[in-house]
Amino acid sequence: MKRKWENHELATHWTIDEEEQPLINKKRGVNRLGFALLLKFFQLKGRFPEKKNEIPRVVRAFVESVKNRGKARKLVRSLPECEPFSP
Repeated sequence: MKRKWENHELATHWTIDEEEQPLINKKRGVNRLGFALLLKFFQLKGRFPEKKNEIPRVVRAFVESVKNRGKARKLVRSLPECEPFSP
C-alpha cells in the first residue's frame, strides 16, 4: 500500500460513511479504530492486511482524528491539496 496520501485521497478512501458507522459503533475503545481500519483496508484492497505496519501511519492518524465522520469529506476538501495531512 502506498505511504503518501493526498488529503482528497484520504477523504475518498478512508472516511467512514453513514452506512458503515453503525457497524463501527458496535465496537468499543481501540477496537473501533482497528475495525474501521480493517473495514476500509478490505474495501480498498479486497483482503485484510498481513502486517500491522501495512496501513500507513498517516492513514491511521486520519481515521483516528476524524471525530465527526459525516463531515470529514467537507473538512478535507477545504484543505489545500499541496499540504499533506498531519495529525
